[in-house]
Amino acid sequence: MTWLEERKDRLEAVFVTHAHEDHVGALGMLWDQLQVPVYARRFTAMHARLKMEERGQDYNRVETVRAFPEAVEAGPFRVSFLPVAHSIPQAVVLLLEFPAGRVLHTGDFKLAGEPSWRLDLDALAAQADPPIFLMLADSTGARTGEATAEEAHLAGRIDDLLGEAPGRVFVTVFSSHVDRIRNFLQGGRRHGRSGAALGRSMERYTTTARGLGLLPEGNFTSLDEVADLPPPRQMFFISGSQGETSSAMDRLSAGQIPRFSLGPDDTVIFSVSTIPGRELPVSQMVDRFLETGCRVRMHTDELPTHVSGHGSAAELRRLCEVLRPDAVIPVHGSLRYLLAGRDLALSCGVPEAFLCLDGHRAVFEDGAWRVEPAPISEVLHLENPQDSPICEESLRQRRRMAASGVVLFSCALDRKGRPRSPLQLTLRGIGRVEDHPALAEDCARAVLSGFSTLHDPDPARVIELLVRRFFKSETGKKPQVVVHLID
Repeated sequence: MTWLEERKDRLEAVFVTHAHEDHVGALGMLWDQLQVPVYARRFTAMHARLKMEERGQDYNRVETVRAFPEAVEAGPFRVSFLPVAHSIPQAVVLLLEFPAGRVLHTGDFKLAGEPSWRLDLDALAAQADPPIFLMLADSTGARTGEATAEEAHLAGRIDDLLGEAPGRVFVTVFSSHVDRIRNFLQGGRRHGRSGAALGRSMERYTTTARGLGLLPEGNFTSLDEVADLPPPRQMFFISGSQGETSSAMDRLSAGQIPRFSLGPDDTVIFSVSTIPGRELPVSQMVDRFLETGCRVRMHTDELPTHVSGHGSAAELRRLCEVLRPDAVIPVHGSLRYLLAGRDLALSCGVPEAFLCLDGHRAVFEDGAWRVEPAPISEVLHLENPQDSPICEESLRQRRRMAASGVVLFSCALDRKGRPRSPLQLTLRGIGRVEDHPALAEDCARAVLSGFSTLHDPDPARVIELLVRRFFKSETGKKPQVVVHLID
């Protein structure tokens, strides 16, 4: 961001490919630093405006655009939005045309999908003259061999799941996956079920989708109306599929939503795949559901409840073969997926394919590409839309406190800069609470006796080291230590 801020006089616009949080979530926080127009398709624009409004920005700076063949003119750039299938409505591929050449950004995509959202490869191929000199390609599915299935592939399985459920059905799905929600609603209609949203994120996305006519009318209604129906007619779409703390799914599994106390006749359907790194919280959540006696249905290869929104290696290969770009930069995914995307492009005969990691810059000059590494000065994390961001060091401190507890140490120093009695220690999250007074006394003695053995001009650093050594010896943990010295 620092690099962009220093050159914001050259920045013409922000183009958003789709409304997933990892693509639009930080818009409201960053726009004040950039202050340029934002362009997106209608569904995406509605969520982008919400992100702007949450941070007190002028949401009118987000402009709605039409799909290809219409285009947006921004400075020297002409940008077209080509519809593409993904796990959210109105996702697009971006085609950027400017004097130096043409660049294609796939966004998140797959080639399978409803005809109205499917990428028109013929139209795109017709736009490949003059050649595309750079394609930024979604590589999330670069390690998956078979072509990604269409959403319609799940219709029969959904029908079976709803048909076998004796009571209420709770479907957890990514809140933005309007196609999947519509698929369940269509199945629900065949079985006399009505659906409602449960959870803030689910309510937000379904409200937008209904406003644009993307969800069927009739059997999608309010939470209260569905809850008043007989259990075999109830179906709820619930956010928090990845076991996020305090999400609707997390609270439901813990019995913290009183009106929805679960029992043997209830069915919980996970119509998602588990994101790498979320296996443990999802597993713990599933166990809590099973403890209630309810039925739990998960996605498996044999009995699928989910299809991916990302194109496979076969689809990436087809893009490379049809468009024949001069160069490819794989984007989206961890390093192993980026490497797979690079290798796949090279195997298709693309002249150049290379990585450009976070903070790095790809420069095209004198007919050749080069990547300029640039260290990232700071990574910030945002917990909630209204919160201030936090830095990596704060996160490390939180992890240490969660894993090992915290000790607050306060004392005065004598004229020689040594701690003097009384030493005050407050312990939190360490061992058993009833042991804290004895541990505090023993630690104070260890600090007084050990202080002169360490030669360091900073007394706070010496005390911190002695306290951590003591607790490592006594409890096996090195807690976070906060030292307050009184002159």
